[in-house]
Amino acid sequence: MTGILVAMFAALSSLFLVAQSAAASAPSGNRAAAPYPPVFCPTIAVSTTHAFPGETIAVTGQGFDGVQALTLVLTPGNDVLGHVSTNSAGTFSTHVTLPAGATGTAVIHAEGSGSACPVGPIQIGISSGTPHTPQSPLPFTGVDVLTAIAIALALIGVGLLLTRGGRRSRSHHRAHGR
Repeated sequence: MTGILVAMFAALSSLFLVAQSAAASAPSGNRAAAPYPPVFCPTIAVSTTHAFPGETIAVTGQGFDGVQALTLVLTPGNDVLGHVSTNSAGTFSTHVTLPAGATGTAVIHAEGSGSACPVGPIQIGISSGTPHTPQSPLPFTGVDVLTAIAIALALIGVGLLLTRGGRRSRSHHRAHGR
């Protein structure tokens, strides 16, 4: 049993020594220290990723420098959707209207971030046509509860009348000896 413990100790020791020598022999240029505090890249988001030409959508952003001017651009076509400034916390929220002729897959990105890392663009699909807006109210597919209650009460009333009528008839027959 002692031999097994010695062999396990020797194996673990050799693994530790090999790992230490490998780390020491690695070139120091490959071990870049991670920046502190960590860098967070600015991001943008949209209210929908399935839009229609001419539709107005919401675009929000966060992680930008405070009070910074940005241009929102739709590609392909490099259509400027709007200009916006971030607040002191580096966020913004705005509504933009998609170009009337835009269709297919497009990308919205923010230009002018001045950040150390690029702003990730948002991909959207623009369907041809117009958004569906109902011209008439939706059809009624449920149950009219008030009508059902009225029918139930009427049936209960008819049942009570028939029950009373039957009792009266039986008591009348008993009274007259029939």
